[in-house]
Amino acid sequence: KDGLSMAWDSNNGAANNIDADAAKPTTTMLKLNDMGIALTSQPWETIGLLAGPDIEATSDMDTMIDQVTAVLENRLAEILAARHRHSAGRVGNDPAVSGPSGVVPPENYARCCAELREYVNRIGSNYRDCRYHRFEHAVHVTLSANKLLDCLEESERNYETPEKSDQDLNSHRSRRSITFGIANDPFAKFCLVYSALIHDVDHQGVPNAQLSREKDKLAVLYN
Repeated sequence: KDGLSMAWDSNNGAANNIDADAAKPTTTMLKLNDMGIALTSQPWETIGLLAGPDIEATSDMDTMIDQVTAVLENRLAEILAARHRHSAGRVGNDPAVSGPSGVVPPENYARCCAELREYVNRIGSNYRDCRYHRFEHAVHVTLSANKLLDCLEESERNYETPEKSDQDLNSHRSRRSITFGIANDPFAKFCLVYSALIHDVDHQGVPNAQLSREKDKLAVLYN
């Protein structure tokens, strides 16, 4: 996970993928969120069941906001690392890749993370106090979706493409990702986790059929 860490040279603002242990004193690290790492690293079958300040299930609003923000922060950092790698591999004077290799400087990233937390807070405050479809449910789904993506990434890493031969040149397995490219698409992964966060916002706790019977304004508007 630390492989996503990036540093900005304090002299010229250039972003570079580096090993966290090899950072020079003159660099400012863009490090992954420790809570996000802990939430992502826990086994699938224990999500919400283990004790610990970072990973245990809770109804405390601030902690839930911190947990969701943490995994989204790390998915955002993954996007920035991918953009940097893409930009670093391009040459010429293309204006689209001018500046700090398409990666925001650390002070802007910190502001972005603060805005991300405020956004998660606003989404959480718009979940109703239903029996089931409440913010606790959204957090559990979000952390579960994030972990499923981690499992996809592990599957992709462990996937061994067979040696190509004349008979398997047309094999689907030899030509495509086992995860259909999702494991290698940071933006898609961010969107999936984000979608899990918002999927039940403002849910009233009853099914659509009940809203239709009650002639709820949403049913009237969208039916």
